[in-house]
Amino acid sequence: MHMRRLRIAITKVLAIIFMLPFIYISFRKHFYMNHEDEGVDVDVRENNNTWINHLCPKYSIINTVNKTLNWRPLTPNTIFFTETSCALKFSPKKACAVESAAHHHPHRPVLLLVTAPAILHPQPLLQIVEDLENVELAYLDLDQVFSEPPLKSWHIQRLWLYNEEFTSVFISDAARAELLRRFGGTYLDLDVLTLRPLPDLQPYLGRYNTDMVNNHVLSFPPRHPFIQVGIMTKPEVHVDLQLYVFQ
Repeated sequence: MHMRRLRIAITKVLAIIFMLPFIYISFRKHFYMNHEDEGVDVDVRENNNTWINHLCPKYSIINTVNKTLNWRPLTPNTIFFTETSCALKFSPKKACAVESAAHHHPHRPVLLLVTAPAILHPQPLLQIVEDLENVELAYLDLDQVFSEPPLKSWHIQRLWLYNEEFTSVFISDAARAELLRRFGGTYLDLDVLTLRPLPDLQPYLGRYNTDMVNNHVLSFPPRHPFIQVGIMTKPEVHVDLQLYVFQ
């Protein structure tokens, strides 16, 4: 009897020990989801762009001293990046991408568009990027970006929320295409390092390998037929991620 009780007790202890890592991971994930941006909160009470609450649910309504950003449209000569992950901080990889583009194109404006209406400030890496003469940070206001049909209704209905895990990807792909359609310019992903000046002639797409091009590097004049056709088909966001138009 005593041996049986001992085996049961040992089994329970082993079960608890086995579950501890999962309990810790679950607690850590829950804690950081709710507290990782404490002290760097963005005040969205005065912001009428209700899409922020859908795309960036971790933003709180607490006033803090952050740097507020404003929307600014592109020009056909602009090199631009989009940050749609709602991050308030800037990583070294992203800083290198922006700096390399600015370095090789000193006479072209370089615009970093972010969905965060305010960012944690100061940040050493971001300060370095901002101090570059031809670099500017601006607010990626989705109401401004998707203010024309056909993507206006797609945005108003929040169809980009169909798969929340990849929402920022859908927004990034749609935003870059619509910005190129309306304003023209050169788009680069935030993991693209520029090693030499980009071609002056448009249009062009970046080559992923010998058999494939993708949308990580795009350069088009305003209202180019290629982009127009892509936008008119509207982004088809599917839950199974098998197809959506801008990838």
